[in-house]
Formats: sequence, C-alpha cells, structure tokens
Amino acid sequence: MRHRTRPNAGAVGHRVDQAGLGEEALRKIQSLDYNCILLDLRMSGMGGHELYNKVKSDMPELAERIIFITGDTVNPATREFLSGVPNSVVSKPFDFRELEQVVMAISQRTMDDQETPLDHSGSGTQSRN
Repeated sequence: MRHRTRPNAGAVGHRVDQAGLGEEALRKIQSLDYNCILLDLRMSGMGGHELYNKVKSDMPELAERIIFITGDTVNPATREFLSGVPNSVVSKPFDFRELEQVVMAISQRTMDDQETPLDHSGSGTQSRN
C-alpha cells in the first residue's frame, strides 16, 4: 500500500509520511501532527488493531482521523473489529480517487475543528498542521 499511495498522494498536494512497522508508525504519530492517518490492518510488528487501540487510548482526537485500509474484509475478526469502530474503511484493491475523497473529508473536518476565533467580531484564524 505504501508504494502505491505515496506517489499519488504527493501528486495532489499531500505531504506523506510512511512507516513499515507498527512500532515505527506509533513513534511518528507520537512525535508529529497528522491531519489523517492511513492505517493498514496488516502491518508488520504491531498490527493495525493494536496500533489503533494505542492511539485511541493515548490520543483519542487523533484516533478519529484514522482511515483503515484492508484487503481482509472476509475475515470474521477483521469484520468484527471494523464494525466496532466509527472510522472510515477503504478496501483493497482501492481506486485512488475513492481514497482521495475519504482523505479530503477527514482533512477538511480536521481543519474545521481547528478553527479558532480571534475575537467576537467575526474575525478568525485557522490553525493548519
């Protein structure tokens, strides 16, 4: 997924960071600020389920911005996990346009949530990551 997604996302203006292992992803998530996270449930090392639960426990506002990517939707454990979370899911193989729509919706919601008014006159500023 990483090799297919990065060139496409960069081409439409997203800054993309990658991690091959769940532990590496967790370190990056803990040290940087992300608008959204594409999380493959079948990551090496710490799997996607465990990583999501760790992020949800430590950074619940960020857990809401996770988009799950999986090609394992027929597995009963995967279906049960995904049915218990409110996050978006994109199934492999995916069309990049479909993924882009989900990413844009999460990113826009994140930016809207970060709007901070300067005063009561209607002026405001927007903080972006």
